[in-house]
Amino acid sequence: MAVKKIFVPLQNVDVAQTALRAAIALARRHKAHIEALHIRQRPNVPAGGYYPVGVVFVDDHIAELTKALAAEAAAIKETFDRVMKDEGVSIVDSGAHRDDAGATASWCDRQGVLPFDLSAAARVADITVFARAASDLGYPDANLIEEAIFQSGRPVIVAPPDTFERTPRRILVAWNGGREAARALAAAMPLFEESDATLVLSIGDIPPDLEGPEKAAELLRLHGVKSKAERRAHSGAQTAEDELLKAADEWSADLIVMGAYSHSRWRELVLGGFTRKMLKQSVYPLLLAH
Repeated sequence: MAVKKIFVPLQNVDVAQTALRAAIALARRHKAHIEALHIRQRPNVPAGGYYPVGVVFVDDHIAELTKALAAEAAAIKETFDRVMKDEGVSIVDSGAHRDDAGATASWCDRQGVLPFDLSAAARVADITVFARAASDLGYPDANLIEEAIFQSGRPVIVAPPDTFERTPRRILVAWNGGREAARALAAAMPLFEESDATLVLSIGDIPPDLEGPEKAAELLRLHGVKSKAERRAHSGAQTAEDELLKAADEWSADLIVMGAYSHSRWRELVLGGFTRKMLKQSVYPLLLAH
């Protein structure tokens, strides 16, 4: 199934251009519509408090915060307008999109609750596109990306700067035989159509009752995708995510497809997680599904 609607949440002006250009690359290939959304959270005073002498201060604080939120929204909208103009992308409502127009886009700025409203909006799109900064993801972007991955039920692309200016040609699929990996493989099918080569890679042992990378590569070949499978032993000298990134470098990948795995919040905080580390460390675009 082709990608026809691409959802782009824009909460951070510093990475808005990267996210939009990645979405445009996909939209051009699939003649799709880009829905860009900025959510303004309503400024609130903590409930349950009593402020006998602080009313003026609280009102002034809310007014300043509201003004700052409006300025942020205006800056993001300016970036949206500029990128679409530079790229020659028509601005139309999603309902008015037609394939013969090629890539189109629309903008929405509304009040809401993060991350709930963002994940809800992502559920009615084919794919969600985020961008990450050159450095480690910082709050709130990392939390929004994780919520979209685990709560939207839709695949998510995370693009580092200057890495997704066209649809990917060499795709690496991280495969462990699990259902998350299978969902990521299925979600990436529209992207495989234009790829030149795909490597389905397993690092470490796969339980004997699960299918290995050979079967996943076979499925891709049945779909007309040039693909091969590889198994690598987990040496223990490096973490699994470091070995995956090394393989992506050796393969000259321009996209990593992988399942996203969640753990309890305590486990994530104390031990970290494969998915979170990949989000922070990967210099390659990621397509993740849960």
